[in-house]
Amino acid sequence: AEAPAGLTIRASRARAAAMVCVIGLMGPIASGKSAVSTLLKAHGIPVVDADEIAHELQADPCGQVHKRLVARFGTSILGPEGVVDREKLGAIVFGDREKLRALNSAMHGPILKEIMRQTLSSMLSGHRRVFLDIPLLAHFLATYPRLVRLVLSEVVVIVVPADVQRARLMARNGLSEEEAQSRIASQ
Repeated sequence: AEAPAGLTIRASRARAAAMVCVIGLMGPIASGKSAVSTLLKAHGIPVVDADEIAHELQADPCGQVHKRLVARFGTSILGPEGVVDREKLGAIVFGDREKLRALNSAMHGPILKEIMRQTLSSMLSGHRRVFLDIPLLAHFLATYPRLVRLVLSEVVVIVVPADVQRARLMARNGLSEEEAQSRIASQ
């Protein structure tokens, strides 16, 4: 015997309500993603932040990422505590496509692994919406469209006028206009 149409609809709604939405949050450097992430977190919505993950991975002097970066770029990228100095590393890679590729190659796998771990942790904690703040999400969308579509329910894009973006980056990072433009162009 077939179930009544109303029962099927209720079952579908119950299933949909139990699903988790994983939402990509993307935008270029200095676009305002952090401000949006802060608002989401203030409302109790988990945000998995790829930049925070990258910072943590680079700060672990015993970690895989640290070893890869030192092997590729040498000990000149280290600060006095033996931790990767992001400013020194940035000065080396931004403006040099080959070195930036090497940095991304060393970082992307471990970052992706930690993004997946944090996302699953949020899901298992009962959250039904999880945002992924990934600055290079556009690259992943273009490179792995099927994989990303399988994982992401939606994508939210943060946009900002180029002059505002450049001014924010210069103020935030203490960069000259040329340095800021170079970093923007490298993304």
